[in-house]
Amino acid sequence: MSNYRPADRVPTRTDADAKRRFFNFLGRSLSAVCKNAVWIASPRTDGTFAAITNPPIIRLRRDEGNLYLRSTLEFTYADDDRFGALERKVVTLGYAHTVGESDSLKPQLYSWEWAAAEPTYPHVHLRRSDPAFEGLGKLHIPTGRVFYEDVLRFLVDEHRVQPARDDWRDVLDDSHRRVAMFASWGAGLRRRAAGSDESSP
Repeated sequence: MSNYRPADRVPTRTDADAKRRFFNFLGRSLSAVCKNAVWIASPRTDGTFAAITNPPIIRLRRDEGNLYLRSTLEFTYADDDRFGALERKVVTLGYAHTVGESDSLKPQLYSWEWAAAEPTYPHVHLRRSDPAFEGLGKLHIPTGRVFYEDVLRFLVDEHRVQPARDDWRDVLDDSHRRVAMFASWGAGLRRRAAGSDESSP
């Protein structure tokens, strides 16, 4: 927790508090690329929850043509005893972030996926269902954990998606830092915070 700041820690005593904090981070990150979408929670029959966007597929504007993003996160709640008092936190059980060039997401350009219940490691599929890249989309290319903020930054930096706010980079940096700091595993792409040591774990 080398980038920990006291202001980052907002104690969450209940599942409702933990959910509110989690969706606050997701919403701020989404606002970096889209003004007209929100994250919502949907309960599953097994007692877990899904976080999905509304609308489910988000149009991302580019000068050379739009991209489309569908993101889902599976989560539950658990005790967080790292600070000496009973607190609750959201625990991610899976994610899928899929990018395509049409609102049907076909063909898919990328699909970052992971599910705790499956033996497959976190991975990305490239050019899935694209006939020009037959077989490539079936490969599970290892990635390590990929956070939502990693995906959004990649799309802005590499695919020139138009940000929806001037401070988009600061927003993604802040949300990523806070989420990764309290994550149970994985830290996503490493960011260098001002004054921090890149060699820190």
